[in-house]
Amino acid sequence: MISVFFGRAGVASQLTIKTSLQSRLLSTNLSKEETSKLTKQLRALPKLSVDPPVRGPLTGFSYFIKEKHNILQPKAKEQKITLFEAGSKVWKDLHPSEQDKFNQTAESAKAAYRTAHEKWVSKLTVKDIVVLQKEAALKKRLGVRVSQKPPVLPGAPTRPTPPFGELFRVVSQWSTSKQLQELGRSLEGVSAPERLSTIAAYYKRKTPSEKAQLLATYQREQESYKRSKATFDQKHNIDEIKGDINKMLHDAVAGKSKKKEASPKSKECRTKSR
Repeated sequence: MISVFFGRAGVASQLTIKTSLQSRLLSTNLSKEETSKLTKQLRALPKLSVDPPVRGPLTGFSYFIKEKHNILQPKAKEQKITLFEAGSKVWKDLHPSEQDKFNQTAESAKAAYRTAHEKWVSKLTVKDIVVLQKEAALKKRLGVRVSQKPPVLPGAPTRPTPPFGELFRVVSQWSTSKQLQELGRSLEGVSAPERLSTIAAYYKRKTPSEKAQLLATYQREQESYKRSKATFDQKHNIDEIKGDINKMLHDAVAGKSKKKEASPKSKECRTKSR
């Protein structure tokens, strides 16, 4: 088991990744040393200036388990099954009106969380947002699932969509008659994989000059994006903030490494003093 510890808003929390070290390294291509380094950096991230809202259970079933825990736990123990399995059996036998009560509680909680989250994001500083983006990047490298994308600064330039992605967006917004004319079929009610394969086939049928035109448009937008981002970053001192955070994380890892190197010498000194 690998335990990844990280602090957020001054509250130390532990995320246990339920996988073996071997399968973890196969899935992320990280060595044990690199995993340790990234974990230390995650723990060393600066605290946010505002505490994030706490997200509660997301489903009615979760609220049902929470409310009926004291009743379900003895049943689960007696039948030698998990709490989830015991609760699932009872949940399926509940009248729909009873299930709706818990489902409505979950929906109300999610709405309240969304409101609190939006309010929290509005209070974040530039440094807070940079820290959250760095946290998400570290978690991604570690293979940790990130439930929410990190916030972006208001007014930040948007990265352009690559040629196929932009074509996918445009074709998806065509009218039914336009889709029938260009694709030979409508995309209404089509599953996501089938929609993707249909538009991919349409893209492949385009001539080299048409593909070159799409690519040229993307490249122009990419250059414009880079210029806008450089101006935006300079205005908000993004590079300076990132530099300070990266130095802090580097020092956190280097400092612990130095302590490990110094420890044998310390033991030797203590031995000689005796």
